[in-house]
Amino acid sequence: MLSAYRFDGQQSERLEDWEAACKDADDQKLVWVALHDPSEEEVAAVTAALDLGDELVPLLREPPQRASVADDGQHLYVTLVAVAGEEDAPALVSVECVLGANWVVTSHPDEIAVLEEFLERAEGGGEIGVLDGPSFVAVVSEWVIVSYLRAFEAVEGALEELDAQVISQAPSRDVSAELDRLVELRLRVGSLRRALAPHREVVTSLRHPELDALSTEASGQRFAELEARVREITDRFAALAAVVPARKAMRIDPLAALRID
Repeated sequence: MLSAYRFDGQQSERLEDWEAACKDADDQKLVWVALHDPSEEEVAAVTAALDLGDELVPLLREPPQRASVADDGQHLYVTLVAVAGEEDAPALVSVECVLGANWVVTSHPDEIAVLEEFLERAEGGGEIGVLDGPSFVAVVSEWVIVSYLRAFEAVEGALEELDAQVISQAPSRDVSAELDRLVELRLRVGSLRRALAPHREVVTSLRHPELDALSTEASGQRFAELEARVREITDRFAALAAVVPARKAMRIDPLAALRID
């Protein structure tokens, strides 16, 4: 599915003729072409209209599974990985972003709640249209990082519930179900940490506008602020992992392993 939007300093509008809008975009107008599980025809139309090259087709259909950034001198290519799905069954979904000076193409295979929320906010107007392409992707990145924060809080809440459940039960009872749940949460924390970690390299790279052709001082400042947020959440995941014990520790003293200080 292809959806396109144009933003300026006062309003936003959904576009039908997005190709013409991309050509007319300027410093006061930003065009966002959003692809969700795109067809081959939609990807071909976007790459042809924006002269992106056939090598981008597989990236828009199936984005890489690791956050990264690349620059070909004319465009920036940023891959983000967001947390999607249900709170207790999160899934990692990649988002491929291709940036021109005043247009951005995003593509992802599955629905991502935080991007839907961002679109709802963006459609309300505001000053999105005065952002350049890299600054717009910095805002999208902020929402992606929010998805990790929500996932972190969900794990933290699940651990607190598990801790309270174990403490309220008799010490002699079978805790195998709680141990299985703890292993599940430990694996989830590890998966989220590994997915989040590469974003630090991405935002660190994009905070330096002199290193690519499109970034600006404004976008560099946004990514610098985001870098601190990514570091904070990464550290919180590391601290959380430290209190989720390994399977070996659980075998030695399962009740103690389940309790979290």
